[in-house]
Amino acid sequence: MGRLDFAERSPAACRRRRRVALAGCTLGEYTRQEYFAEAFMTDLTSLEAIVLAALADRPRYGYELVERIAELTNGRKQVRPGNLYRVLERLAVRGLVEETPGALAAGEDERRRYFRATRPGIRAAEEELSMYGRVLRRAGGLRQRPADG
Repeated sequence: MGRLDFAERSPAACRRRRRVALAGCTLGEYTRQEYFAEAFMTDLTSLEAIVLAALADRPRYGYELVERIAELTNGRKQVRPGNLYRVLERLAVRGLVEETPGALAAGEDERRRYFRATRPGIRAAEEELSMYGRVLRRAGGLRQRPADG
């Protein structure tokens, strides 16, 4: 990836934003990986954590990932492919997901793009999801429900 020159905004403002749209950020030059390597453990959205959890066991392609997310959330999270690919791009820029060549079986569509969670991605998802578990256990007004299968 090429170098990105970000000279116009203050480093503090950029650290607060921590977005993929890095236009005008930080002192000097950074690659996207260098910028996010410093702070890849920043807060994940709930959808980002679920996507990483869905990719934790093996690489998956888009539609398969949409189905896995629905399965993990008992249908409570429905993700459209366009939104999913934006989330995957954000995670890839942060080094939490990477595109990988899929092993095509006979008759599979060669246009499928396979993604897998990296080790830092799995670690970030584990930390984020365990935090939700701690909140649920500690919040007195919420009661835990048994897992439904």
